[in-house]
Amino acid sequence: MITKSIEVRAEVGLHLRPAGRVAELAAKYAAEAINILVGKSAEALVPATSALRMLTLKMHCGEMLVVQVDTADQHIAEAIFAAIDQAIAEN
Repeated sequence: MITKSIEVRAEVGLHLRPAGRVAELAAKYAAEAINILVGKSAEALVPATSALRMLTLKMHCGEMLVVQVDTADQHIAEAIFAAIDQAIAEN
């Protein structure tokens, strides 16, 4: 497992559109047996494949989204972190 915190930079926080993009990305990797979990803290993570579960986090601008990727491959994890960072940065 590789974990990283990513700042929510969108003024409106983590809303449906970026959560949906993250869920699509997570579903793609889940098909390859790589699970992605997200949350406000490492103790309260939810599956990134569910946009609805991500919305329950109520992430606001400036908060740190903890992303945990179930892989030992640093290159894959960094690609996932970059894609999630881009997805949640957009309004």
